[in-house]
Amino acid sequence: MTTARSRRRPNTLDLAALLPSWEVSLRADHKSRETRKSYTTGVYQFIDWCEVNGHTPAFDRDLVRAWVADLLAGGAEPATARARQLGVRRFSAWCEEEAEVDRDPLLGLKAPKLDVKVVDSLTDDQVRALVKACAGKEFRDRRDEAIVRLMVETGMRAGEVLG
Repeated sequence: MTTARSRRRPNTLDLAALLPSWEVSLRADHKSRETRKSYTTGVYQFIDWCEVNGHTPAFDRDLVRAWVADLLAGGAEPATARARQLGVRRFSAWCEEEAEVDRDPLLGLKAPKLDVKVVDSLTDDQVRALVKACAGKEFRDRRDEAIVRLMVETGMRAGEVLG
């Protein structure tokens, strides 16, 4: 038997009304705080963009592409636009899992191509100067030197050290 819920079309969903349930689901799935924040930020930004631009927020491929194009045109890094789009795509997939839509309309939607960024490594002199800046007998000096040496020796990023 087909119910009204299973016949719901992606463009008739109230995305904002479904967000709190999705956020609970993300917590129940034990997604990290940063993952939840990244996903939901993308969805909230998409909904806001739709409303500002006179569109009804919907899982529409062309609408999502236009939003991503505007993000990039507005100066967002491709990695940021990709992360925001991923949030909307994950929300769309969740709506399918919850039978809010018959099928995920954003399945297979291509993400923006990432730029390859080359970050120059510190020179030996720069590393020595950084370690020297940590010189001292205080706990924080030794801690800072240990952190700098850890990062230099392993290639860890600051977010990984702090994480």
